[in-house]
Amino acid sequence: MISPEARERLASLMDDRRLELGLRWRDVAEAGGISYEALRDIRNGSGGIRRLTEHAIDTGLQWEPGTVARILAGGDPAPVRGTRSTAPAPDEPAADPAADAGDDVTGVVVAALFGPVERRIWASIRRHLAATPAGSKLFSDPAQAAMWPPDGAPIDLTEEARQLLDATPATDLFTDPSEIILWNLNRLRYRKRVAMIREYRAPIRPTVAVRRAG
Repeated sequence: MISPEARERLASLMDDRRLELGLRWRDVAEAGGISYEALRDIRNGSGGIRRLTEHAIDTGLQWEPGTVARILAGGDPAPVRGTRSTAPAPDEPAADPAADAGDDVTGVVVAALFGPVERRIWASIRRHLAATPAGSKLFSDPAQAAMWPPDGAPIDLTEEARQLLDATPATDLFTDPSEIILWNLNRLRYRKRVAMIREYRAPIRPTVAVRRAG
């Protein structure tokens, strides 16, 4: 039986780590592959903590595996080696996506779909791919570069970009071990959101073409 004091200490250390990383709780839940509601219940002391739940929290907060169990047993948290704070901790309400996306409608949709953790993951992939000979050639094409800006998530993955990404091991895409974990756990979800952007952009292309023709 986990004591109320141990649960309260865990919740406090979880919040400290979230603030250190500059994340919202929804970002932590997404990164760990756990629902926001389940994470909220755990923080409030009402949710059960199973082995998979412990792993999800460890992953979402970029702690070494087994950290939650260690905390509940009275130990101290152990961040994944090489992790770092990314920004001043935001408040819980989500930021206005238009604040970072200017007047570009597609950019606003990208900002709304992708949280800061996910955008950081895609930016790291883009940076490492561009450092390879094949990636350098690929992103020298302005059309390719426009589809995937160097500092964020792609608005589309061309066939060439998909092939290069699929052919590159995760260990060659990241220098931060925690990012390798996040990518391995969430790559299908991340790529599904890129497909959602593609579906969003598809119906507006003919409209743009008609306007130009007029």
